[in-house]
Amino acid sequence: MTKTREPDPGTSAPMSDCAEAGREAKGRAALRPEVNSLLVVDAFKKEVMGEDVDIGAMMDCLEGSIQAVKAGDMSHLEAMLLAQATALQTLFTSFALKASRQQHLPNHQIFMTMAFKAQAQSRATLQTLVDLKCPRQPTFVKQANIAHGAQQVNNGVERATFDARARSSGVEKNGLLEDDDEQANRVDARASGATGRADPSMATMDPLYRPKERRR
Repeated sequence: MTKTREPDPGTSAPMSDCAEAGREAKGRAALRPEVNSLLVVDAFKKEVMGEDVDIGAMMDCLEGSIQAVKAGDMSHLEAMLLAQATALQTLFTSFALKASRQQHLPNHQIFMTMAFKAQAQSRATLQTLVDLKCPRQPTFVKQANIAHGAQQVNNGVERATFDARARSSGVEKNGLLEDDDEQANRVDARASGATGRADPSMATMDPLYRPKERRR
């Protein structure tokens, strides 16, 4: 009877460790931005450079650009944005010329729509390049005091300032007006007015002038 040969534990353990390490390496590489970028480039490189492209050289070039950006060198990004804006401008010109050759209105509208989209993307790319080269500075605008007619706008004045001005002028808040020459012409609606001929005070009628019989 032939005896089944068991695998050597000394050789199976390293092979499993290598396979596990390979899966972990692939998992970490799948989340790296440069690897994801290279996967997309590799899928479309046939239309650009053909099949004979060294993916290792592309990886080295991309990692070099990433390190340069981390160090503060934005020259590669500036060149990329300018190149993209130029390519989009070329697309705009191509679609616009195709639209001019169309004899039917629907086809003309389709090509013009594509041309305008390419033009808008080119403009947005150039705006991004300008913002990268010349970052916008924050602008601080103070509030303007604008009023119409007899209105008065007071900004940034605390209530204590009004109280101090009132105390310095000798006028208490919510107090009665003093009887002096300066305030004689002022009107206090809370004080009762003095009686006069035009507005005599109400008093009880004299018995001589009362009617003898009261009306119901």
